[in-house]
Amino acid sequence: MNSVITSHRKDLDGISSAALMVRYFTKHRPAPFFLTLKDYGDGPSMIDDRLLEASGFEMYISDLATDQKFIGEVIERLKRIRSRGNRITWMDHHPTKPEIIKELSEVVDVLDLRPSTTTGSMIVYDRMYSMNGLDDPHAKLISALGRDSDLMENRYPVTNRLVTLIDYYNYLDAESFFHPNLIHLALHLAFPRAEAEPERLLEKYQLEQVEKYVQLKDSERRKVLSGIETVSAGGMQFAVFQYPKLFSGSSICNDVLQNKELSGCIGFTEDGSGSVRRNDERVSCRTIAQLLGGGGHEFAAGFNLGFRIETTGDRERARQTIIQKIHEVYGN
Repeated sequence: MNSVITSHRKDLDGISSAALMVRYFTKHRPAPFFLTLKDYGDGPSMIDDRLLEASGFEMYISDLATDQKFIGEVIERLKRIRSRGNRITWMDHHPTKPEIIKELSEVVDVLDLRPSTTTGSMIVYDRMYSMNGLDDPHAKLISALGRDSDLMENRYPVTNRLVTLIDYYNYLDAESFFHPNLIHLALHLAFPRAEAEPERLLEKYQLEQVEKYVQLKDSERRKVLSGIETVSAGGMQFAVFQYPKLFSGSSICNDVLQNKELSGCIGFTEDGSGSVRRNDERVSCRTIAQLLGGGGHEFAAGFNLGFRIETTGDRERARQTIIQKIHEVYGN
């Protein structure tokens, strides 16, 4: 039976999850596979349109949150896929409402939801490798790198290079339906030239791309940081700002939160998507993101405002919407 792999494209945990599944279906249980990389902003199309009338496959979904505003439409798409005799496994680590768990349980064959203290790549490794008794040192490394990034442990020097490369490829692939650079990276991580050796994981050309991207971001970063607005709420300080798609939400928020006086930050891009991060455990990134049409973890979340930022009026609308939601959660 063919395998369909769908994973998150915006971060290392999602790309690592994809690489682990590619490796499994190539090395350990060989089967033809179809790889798609998605993001929350894709809406119902997170479940690829091309799958709705297809049959004869198993679908594996990883690291795509189940508490998005369009989850009802996603579930309807999954019902269509299941009605054609296909099997569905969904693995995730984002907090999920009980009613969504119930709905998904009635649609998918395997629903493996775990706490936010784990990661998507850890779940994939456990379910596909550990539970099948597979000893694969390289797969274990890929899982560890996904954890290293998502839980911000930073144990491996190569993690930051991979995060930067993924940011760059998301920038290059922004207008692409197929995301060729990101697909290539997932395949490369699944089968690099040197396996289970973190410092030899990236090729020379990839390291050169990392350096090029770092230089490109430096001047743009200064512009973003100079345009931050500080909002006070509940005795805390929040940064609100717009950033270009050159950055991922994670990377630019990390830069903004170098200012330790800030409790949290909410950044948004020209397409209306954005990220929420925190310095203070009193801040629930997930709660703020949910009010803005998204979701995620308590310590990191994403959202989509539902409109593009193309004019000064759009920017002001985005700014006011975000500030209003901050005050709704934490008061004045």
